[in-house]
Amino acid sequence: MKEIGAAHESNLISECQFDDLMTRVAWHYHRHGWTQDQIARKFHVSRTTVVRLLQRALQEGLVKVSFASEPEQLMLLEERLCEEYGLEQAILVPFAAEETALRTLLAKAAAAYLERWLSDGLVVGVATSRTLHEMGDYFSPSRKLENCVFVEMVGGIAADDPRLDTFNVSWKLAEACGGSARHLLTPAVVGSSHAREVLLNDERIAKTLKLAAKSDVGLLAIGSAPKNVPLYQMANLTEQDSKELESMGVVGEMMGYLYDVNGNPISHPIYDRVIALELQQVKDFPSVIVVGGGVDKELAVLGALRQRFIKVLVTDYKTGLTLVDPPQ
Repeated sequence: MKEIGAAHESNLISECQFDDLMTRVAWHYHRHGWTQDQIARKFHVSRTTVVRLLQRALQEGLVKVSFASEPEQLMLLEERLCEEYGLEQAILVPFAAEETALRTLLAKAAAAYLERWLSDGLVVGVATSRTLHEMGDYFSPSRKLENCVFVEMVGGIAADDPRLDTFNVSWKLAEACGGSARHLLTPAVVGSSHAREVLLNDERIAKTLKLAAKSDVGLLAIGSAPKNVPLYQMANLTEQDSKELESMGVVGEMMGYLYDVNGNPISHPIYDRVIALELQQVKDFPSVIVVGGGVDKELAVLGALRQRFIKVLVTDYKTGLTLVDPPQ
């Protein structure tokens, strides 16, 4: 069996040294001895694409006598994450200290995975975040998916930051593949529990949420500590509210639902004002793709994984290292 590799200059993986799909295909073919057909099925590409990528791996020097050390570190860490957290796939990107640069890496990786995985006729439940919004900029399937539906699982209109409006996530993904979008035309957080009840009883809103509950796959993002959670910024929580949530052990958020480092849900009166699917409904989806990373999100990602419903995780290499050796 061939060994695969090249020299490296640092312990972290640089963006320029990493070609996502080519590296993964070469790894499974040369390191694990998978057939081209097996690889094609795993990564949702044609066998012809597998052959082309294997040829490129040789031509560009990825496959020599040993696997390039840095991609090897990444592949081994991805496999360990899958084993420890029951994931179908972990996708790690190089770490970038600058927040916007890391967001772009995560968005590109998530878009590339969805391009390969998505098939026509599926319903995709969409949450909101700046990363998911940017993901739409890079989502460009090579084929039309006219029967795909991207349905919003959480409200988002009138957000101060347009990138947090779920409308701007769903339509971008739908437009890129020729599919359609179903919009939940409500704020993410309303002013009172009564307003929430009225909106949830609206026929159009109820219909959208009913469709969202039948999604084949959920597309979510992870938020970190309370003061940095966009949905809670929309709710105009005070600094005292944030301190209270921190004292309750909150480390992360998905779709407005809070949890601690062990993945246990933490209730809060704000839930009575959130327009979204229940997180338990999302946990029942056949597949759930979650995106999140960065130095302030390590515990948030850890708490999310400990809930054991995530099938595909997209995060960064540095966060991955923390996840396999979490703080006690």
